[in-house]
Amino acid sequence: MKRFDDLPPDQQAVLRLLLRDQGASYDEIARRLRMAPAAVRDRAHEAVHALAPHDEAIGPARRTALADYLLGQQDPGTALETHGALERSAQERRWALAASAVLSDLADRPLPEVPGEPAGSVQSALLDDDVERGGFARTRRPSSRRSGAALLAVLTLAGVLVGGIFIGRATKDSGGAGSSTKAKRTTSTDATTRVDGQANLDPPAGSSVPKGKGVAQFVTSQGQRGIVVRVQGMAVISKQAGYPLWLTGSGRTPVLLGYVQGISAKGEAQVIGQLEVDPRNYERVLLSEKTTATPKAPGAAVLEGPIAFAAAG
Repeated sequence: MKRFDDLPPDQQAVLRLLLRDQGASYDEIARRLRMAPAAVRDRAHEAVHALAPHDEAIGPARRTALADYLLGQQDPGTALETHGALERSAQERRWALAASAVLSDLADRPLPEVPGEPAGSVQSALLDDDVERGGFARTRRPSSRRSGAALLAVLTLAGVLVGGIFIGRATKDSGGAGSSTKAKRTTSTDATTRVDGQANLDPPAGSSVPKGKGVAQFVTSQGQRGIVVRVQGMAVISKQAGYPLWLTGSGRTPVLLGYVQGISAKGEAQVIGQLEVDPRNYERVLLSEKTTATPKAPGAAVLEGPIAFAAAG
């Protein structure tokens, strides 16, 4: 393992920009530095590999994928798969935790979560240990020191709220109550993952976080449903308090998915969870004030927005 100061200047520059520029992509950094995107990627990969422990059992391709994950350069579906792979592999998890510890000291934003312990399914930084969840698969809360700032730096608000990431098509579900209009924000990903729906979250009148913004995306990866959320401009609250996250719909009982916890000093958080409910049966995503230890209904809305689903194909 090398120290950051021991890296070549070009690798240091690329890494600093990736970690301190609100999750800029390789392509964005390449344009800024007037370099080829491949050259930026190579320098980033080489830098992370040098800062992480040497482990011959983890091949170059896997180390590169883990580096992309830690730097927030994977699309939502791929990041969900990487998160699951880290849960299954103690060896990859140790490598990623060591690399993340070094990168965290350089970053001015939360890094994607590295699970601190194995679990049977995708772990969620949304979840509180003592809460019965209606929407998430029952999993243990991660013990990673960055557990409150979970997966997907790739969903930076600058990119999602302005340019956006929206991938693939949703499966047909005639029972859904949500909109089936084609998503406005589209790009492509591999055939095994897709983003089925997205909700842009804004503060309603009277919100306690009038400058807050957020985005929630509903992802399907290898047959598993998940939700990815990122927020900014939030009030900094205690790690255990959290903001309850709900799915709501006309004529339906609101479903508490869990909590958005670990708000950073900058008012940001990134979280992921595995869903057991079909989001197409709901219409809106709601982030609320926490009214009781185990709320049965949403409190005052903090952020909310309608879900737009990709056209069924």
